[in-house]
Amino acid sequence: MPSAKYFGNGTNHVEKIEFDAGNVQINDFNYLGPISEEVFQFTIGGYQVCHKWLKDRKGKELTLEEVQTYCKIVTALEKTIELQKEIDEVIEI
Repeated sequence: MPSAKYFGNGTNHVEKIEFDAGNVQINDFNYLGPISEEVFQFTIGGYQVCHKWLKDRKGKELTLEEVQTYCKIVTALEKTIELQKEIDEVIEI
């Protein structure tokens, strides 16, 4: 089950990408959250995954499938960060 959810009553149009207080605002009425700052800033290949994914869709309407995919990405990044921390603990022994 994805940890992030989609909130708001506006359109699904990606007009902006603003991280604030655990939420990612995509327009004046809609946002995704909760998303930790650590997850939002997580970088792969020089890109912040959560930001880049939405940036690639700026100016477009998100479909239900795209919203679900974004929430799954957030969950996958959370799990990745958890696993990295566990690996780091084992390696430090």
